[in-house]
Amino acid sequence: MKRLVTLLLPLLCLASYASAQLRPNDYEWMNAIRSDHPRMFFTSEDVPLIVNNAMMFDVTTYNILQRRTNRAIQKGIEFKDELAQRNSIAQYGYRASDAAMLWAISKSPEHLELAKTLLKRMTAYYELRMANNLDIRGSIYSIVSVLCTYDWLYNDLTPEERAEWGKRLYEVSCKIAWHGKDLRAKRPGENVNGPNTSFNGTSALPWYIGLTFYGEGIDDEACKKMLRNGYDQHQKMTVNRAKMLGKNGGLNSGTVANGFDDYPYAEYNLIYTFRSAMGIDITPQMNYMLGYVRYFDWMTLPNNREFGIGESNHSDNRLSRNTVSHIREIANLFVKTNPDKFDWFVGLIARYNDPNPRPSTLHFMPLLHRYHFEFDDVESVADAKNKQSMRFAHLGQIAMRSGMSDKDTYAVFLTERKDQKRQHYDLNHFVIYKNGYRAPDSGTRTGRGLH
Repeated sequence: MKRLVTLLLPLLCLASYASAQLRPNDYEWMNAIRSDHPRMFFTSEDVPLIVNNAMMFDVTTYNILQRRTNRAIQKGIEFKDELAQRNSIAQYGYRASDAAMLWAISKSPEHLELAKTLLKRMTAYYELRMANNLDIRGSIYSIVSVLCTYDWLYNDLTPEERAEWGKRLYEVSCKIAWHGKDLRAKRPGENVNGPNTSFNGTSALPWYIGLTFYGEGIDDEACKKMLRNGYDQHQKMTVNRAKMLGKNGGLNSGTVANGFDDYPYAEYNLIYTFRSAMGIDITPQMNYMLGYVRYFDWMTLPNNREFGIGESNHSDNRLSRNTVSHIREIANLFVKTNPDKFDWFVGLIARYNDPNPRPSTLHFMPLLHRYHFEFDDVESVADAKNKQSMRFAHLGQIAMRSGMSDKDTYAVFLTERKDQKRQHYDLNHFVIYKNGYRAPDSGTRTGRGLH
């Protein structure tokens, strides 16, 4: 079989990064925080790389950002139902960072104007929600995008804008972030998911606030506390997730689509922000993330399908459109420190290729990639040579396969697991697949145990 695999390493703006061990109560890395902006996810030295990606290697992401931003410019900005328990205003947080990223790439004045407008509008929106004790809706990644917008536009804001809007964004972000005993009660509907879950709730926000505003003179002592808190919480997350994955890997959930949805972004973000703000590479200490890819390798089927176990809806058992985005992200972050996994990464990207992949939760993320994978008729590369089964102990799942082609036989057996999260009482259940589902998990689940 003809096989062409190309690794394109951009020669622009490649820095040599120090390595750091994630240890509790060790805050020496704080001495390395950049004093300038931008420093959230990328730096001024990275801009040529981003432009290169937008023009050559990831035109798709660039075009998505342009379409969404131009739509916002043409249709205008309209905040509806700002005090409603549920609304769609969070999308404008993402539009703000889209516009700020496009400004960094093209220096188009209309993108700068939109980004500044949305920065101010979203800050005022958060203030209104806090004044009425309302949550900010869903994950924190919308407000993280707004913090990125402020950081990326910092050098293009007037001193007056930085003083007013920076201080207001800082203060309202702190009101959103801090909750718990002797602080405030959880707001109705608020996502407070901590380090033992998806870690995409307000518990994770102090890290991003501290990185954005540290050294700006608004309240540097508070920022130090937030950075230490954020670091400690992320350290708990990495320890917990590495423990759950064990020797062979797995996910944070026994349902494939759920576990490979928002969960890994907390880890991606930690890696990117350590690299951009401190110049420190922490990927060697987070090598357990390769276990996510290994789990996906074993728990998915031909034709972009999965076994459909746990909380899956079983409408068609197709893989989530996030699949390729996650595999590309992990491959990009870890191929340098794991060059022996290169063929495996490329084979998986080709195997699970999706003509319409879902954009990353943080839409700009692919433009930060330093490695690019190209392939033509790439054959699948086995994770473990000649191995026909793999046990994922924490999830209580044993995957089996006779090979890796469309005609091979695949099976999964569910045994006792350490927790029942999204398992839906499927103990001793099995699925067999060969040219279709021979022994499927029938029906659908609408809640724990319901069938």
